[in-house]
Amino acid sequence: MRVFVFIVASFTLMFVCDDASACRRIWRRCLASVSQSVDSAQANVPPLTADQLELLATPTGRWPNSSSLDFVAADTKVVVAATATGPAKLGERYGGHISTQSTIGGRVIHGGGMIFSTECRQEFQVTEVLHGKAVLEKRAVEYSVTKSQAFPGPRSTSPVPAGAKAILLLGADGGFLKAIEDTPENRQAVRDALARKKVTPK
Repeated sequence: MRVFVFIVASFTLMFVCDDASACRRIWRRCLASVSQSVDSAQANVPPLTADQLELLATPTGRWPNSSSLDFVAADTKVVVAATATGPAKLGERYGGHISTQSTIGGRVIHGGGMIFSTECRQEFQVTEVLHGKAVLEKRAVEYSVTKSQAFPGPRSTSPVPAGAKAILLLGADGGFLKAIEDTPENRQAVRDALARKKVTPK
């Protein structure tokens, strides 16, 4: 049995599980909600049921990941505009139960629930480089989507729809950080987030 403890801002998150790599995967899914206290996780669960797969496939209006632009800006090296050339291909699936607590309106709320996460791989055609250096090419992007049944807890996300125009925020070595819809408002929001992190946008 291994215990992993992470301290983010003023919150302490603890995972207890047998599989170190699985704990780290679940940790990354929950990182966007730093006000959570996570005390247990179960990884490598049996294949998801048809109902669970349907939940994952149901559009949420939020693309991967649910972290804010300000949160990912510090690690952003490249920003591109790209079009999803096809649907996301589903890969490994994980599930876990979390216990959470959050302060809302001065009240401490205790809760929790199940989280289901699925690895995805999707091809995009890069059409424009908005920040950093990149090539206008077709590239495969790997990310994960989450169906959260926890409250308070991480927000659910769904794959980028085939044919959708997206803004992709990428980190070191082109690693995926976040995808949002390509709109003038979102382009400005990305520039503002990068500027706040003292990164000069293109």
